[in-house]
Amino acid sequence: IAGAGFYADSRYGAAACTHTGEMTIRCGTARSIVLAMRFGHSLRAAVDMAMEDLAQLTTGFLAGVVIHAIDAKGNHDVASFRCDDEIKYW
Repeated sequence: IAGAGFYADSRYGAAACTHTGEMTIRCGTARSIVLAMRFGHSLRAAVDMAMEDLAQLTTGFLAGVVIHAIDAKGNHDVASFRCDDEIKYW
């Protein structure tokens, strides 16, 4: 399933996910990244925490996810999770 959602708050940053939407919807991945930055985590740490949440899923449709995230300062990060090849569309 393509298109897994996005979340933005100009005070902290934004995140968007693609590929396996079921996983990112269950984990609230995009919002969790922005929320982590709200609580003072770096962009990279926020993305890593979100991927840890995805890794804890053991049931349901499990496949690859690509996360695009940006902080309020304009720093960006793209992460591939469980994809056959590293995917970076930035």
